[in-house]
Formats: sequence, C-alpha cells, structure tokens
Amino acid sequence: MGVESSNTLPSWRSELQRALKRNRADAHSRYFQLASVAADGSPRNRTVVFRGFAASSHDLLIISDDRAAKHTELLTNPVVAIAWYFPRSREQFRLVGNAHVLTEDNDTDCCRQQLWSALSDPAKAQFFWPQPGMPVSPIAGDSPFSDVCASTSEPPPNFTVIAVSPESVDHLQLTNPQRRLLSHRSGTDWPWCEVNP
Repeated sequence: MGVESSNTLPSWRSELQRALKRNRADAHSRYFQLASVAADGSPRNRTVVFRGFAASSHDLLIISDDRAAKHTELLTNPVVAIAWYFPRSREQFRLVGNAHVLTEDNDTDCCRQQLWSALSDPAKAQFFWPQPGMPVSPIAGDSPFSDVCASTSEPPPNFTVIAVSPESVDHLQLTNPQRRLLSHRSGTDWPWCEVNP
C-alpha cells in the first residue's frame, strides 16, 4: 500500500494526465461517461467532455446548462460515478465522487469565465437555444438553433460548470500484465493499493 501526501500529486491524477497525453491524438479521449441518480432513484448516464482540472483542487470540470435535467438530479443527490476508457493505452479510470454546480453566484475561482472564453462560437450557441428536452416545432423549415449570436464575452446565467470531487479512483490497466490500482481520499492524502484485476 502507498500513500501520497497533500504535497504530492496523487498517483491516480498523474496516471490520468499521462493517459490523456498518450491518447491526445484521439479527440474522443476527452469524453467520459457521467452517471447520476434521478429523483426516483433510477440511474442516469450521459457522455460529457472533460474541460480540465480545477486550479486549486483535483476536481474534474465539465460544462453544462442549468436547465438540463442533471442539475435537478445533482441537487437531490450529488454522488456521481465516472467511467473513462482510453483505447490507445488500453486503460480505464472509474471514479466516484461528489458533484458541485458552479453558477455565477458561487464560482469564486472564475472557472465559468475561463471555460466560456475557451469555447468555440458553435459551442457557446447551444446555451442560447431553447430549454433542453423541450419539443422543437420548426415552422416552414426555420430552426430555433440557427442564427444564434454567441459572440458575447460573458457567459449567460444558464451556463454552469460541474466540478466533480473524486473520493475514490479505480485504475485498470489492460496491458500485459494487467494492473489494477485503487485510491481512496483520506483527508488530503490518497492511500492506494494494488489489487488483483
């Protein structure tokens, strides 16, 4: 068993950053599956884009629209699970943690502004579309998704950032020989152990 103190980068994060680097030629390596729990207790799963780590923590950042169903789910139950597979390096990361929604009212690190500035205009335009999940009824070929002006430098109020704070990480390397490392947060430390895959 090993332990990394708060002064060192946890093994799982070093390995995850290495996997991102080794798989950077594949744009899909930035996508992972985020699972949450609906109010009725049923599971929900969606594919999201990794937008980086928070500057002051090991939180994984994704962007979202506060009108989406996952926001209500996360307010009811913030526990989430992530499954992230890297085909080039043949490894998988499974993380369990808590999700925190950063809005214009509670984003003390300015994550929203930084991530908004990094988005392309087509990506920004999605936040000016009608509410997610609502029926679309185009009239005479018109689309509610066309001609949206997204060149604003300020994010709209519905643009949010979801910060996932990992509590445990299961890293499976499907190479020869296979390896599986488990890490669990304990305060600011990340004890880890290798287990049989």
